[in-house]
Amino acid sequence: MHKLLLSLLIISLIYSCKKISSPSNNSNNNYQPAITTPGSPIGSPATKTIGTSGGSLVSTDGKFTLNIPAGALSNDLAIAIQTITNQAPGGIGVAYDLLPNGTKFSIPVTLSYHYTPNDADGTNPNFMYIVTQDSTGAWSFDQTQADVDTVSMTVSTSTPHFSSYALMSDLQMSFGKKEFHKGESNYISVNQMHAFQQSGLMIIASGVQVPDQDVKSWSLNDLGKATVYGNIAGDGGRVTFQAPDKIDQQQSVKVSAEVTGPLYAYEKGMKITLDKVTLADHITLIPDSLKVPDSLFFIANIDIELSNTSGYFNDGYIDGGSFVITVVNGIVSIPVDSIQNEGPIVSPQTYSSGNTQLVWIPDNIGLVNITSGSGFVLSPDSAAIFLTHSGTVTPKWQITVDGLTTTFGGDSSPGWPLAFSFSLRDKAAQWPFKLYEPGNTWVITITRQNPR
Repeated sequence: MHKLLLSLLIISLIYSCKKISSPSNNSNNNYQPAITTPGSPIGSPATKTIGTSGGSLVSTDGKFTLNIPAGALSNDLAIAIQTITNQAPGGIGVAYDLLPNGTKFSIPVTLSYHYTPNDADGTNPNFMYIVTQDSTGAWSFDQTQADVDTVSMTVSTSTPHFSSYALMSDLQMSFGKKEFHKGESNYISVNQMHAFQQSGLMIIASGVQVPDQDVKSWSLNDLGKATVYGNIAGDGGRVTFQAPDKIDQQQSVKVSAEVTGPLYAYEKGMKITLDKVTLADHITLIPDSLKVPDSLFFIANIDIELSNTSGYFNDGYIDGGSFVITVVNGIVSIPVDSIQNEGPIVSPQTYSSGNTQLVWIPDNIGLVNITSGSGFVLSPDSAAIFLTHSGTVTPKWQITVDGLTTTFGGDSSPGWPLAFSFSLRDKAAQWPFKLYEPGNTWVITITRQNPR
C-alpha cells in the first residue's frame, strides 16, 4: 500500500497532473487534450460599453459576472456576454462567450460564476473551475488564479483576454438516468477529469471512472445500500441502482458516496489536498400513475375563421391544417408526411359599392403553412409542441377607387400557431387554445387516437 501511494505521489509530481489518483493499471500518463466543438448561442447577449475607468457586466441569467478594473482598457469598448451551450468536459450549466473575442487587457479582468446548490449536486465546489476554450477546441484553466468561495457560492478566476468560458467539475457523479419507475434500474458512477500542465496552464484531458478502491459507502437517504427507496448493487466507482417494486408517490431520493484521496484542488491559487469528500445527488421515484405511456398517438387540427379581412365588407376567411403527434418512449415527434395545410378560402371574393371595387388575390399559403414540428414531454401529464411555418402571409386584396388600382395586405406573417402545450392524459378531445371573438375564431383541437 505504501509503495502504491509513493508511486502515485511521484506520478503527480512528474506530470503536475491535477487528479484524484491514477488507476492502478494506468502505466501511460501521456494525456491528450479533450477537444469539443464550440457552444451554440442561447438567447440574446448582455451588452455594455466600458471605458478606461472600468466597470462590470452581468450575464442575462445573472450567474456570470465580468469585472474590468480601471486602466484595463485604453478606450471605450462595447462589451457583450453571450450565453452559449456548455461543451466543456464535466461542464455544469451553460457557458459564456465574451465579446469581442480576442480582446486583450492591460490589467487582467475577473470572472465570477455564481453557482447554486443544484449546480453542486453530484460534485463538491472545491472541484469546480472556470475553464476557457481555445481555437483548437481544447479547454484549460490557470491554477494560479483558480478560487472558490463556498460562503458566497462563487467560483472565480482572472484572465488577460476574452474567449469562451464555462464552469466545470473534475469530480462528479454520473447517472444512466435520474427518474425511475418501479423495478427499473440503471448505473451510477463517479468520474474524474484528468488535467496536465502545459505552458503554465492546466489542460483538461479525458475523463475516466474513479478507481473502485477510492469509492465507498454508497447510500440512499443516508440509510445504506438496501432501503425502502431502492437498492444499490455493487461497490466502487460504478454501481447499479434498482428502484423498489412499489412506488406510491413521487419522491426525491438522495444518493451519496465517499471518495477517498489524496484529492487535489486549488483555493486562491494554492494547491490544497483533501483526504476525502462525500458526493451527493438525487434521483426521483415516479409512481405508475404519473408514468408517461410508452406509445401515444394524437391528431392536431388547426382552424382559423376570420371576417372583414378587407376592412370594407364582411368577407369570410378560412384557413387551417392538421398533423399527427406521436409520443413513443417519452420522445415527441411530428412526422413530416402527416402535415396537411389546407390553403386559405375567402367568400365572397369580390365586393363593389359605388366607385369602389375589391377583389381578393388568391394565394395557396395563407396564415397556416406548417413545414415541420418538434416537441418534448414537459411532465408525465403534458407535452409541448413547436411548429415552423414557411411563407405565411396575411390576406391580400386589390382595390380600385375611381379607376385607380392598388393592393394591400399580403404582409409576411410568422404563421399560427407557433407553439402550444397539451395534456397527454385527456381521452376526449381537448382544446389547448380556443379563442372566439365576434367574427373571429382561432382553435387548436387535439384528439387522442389510442386512449389507454
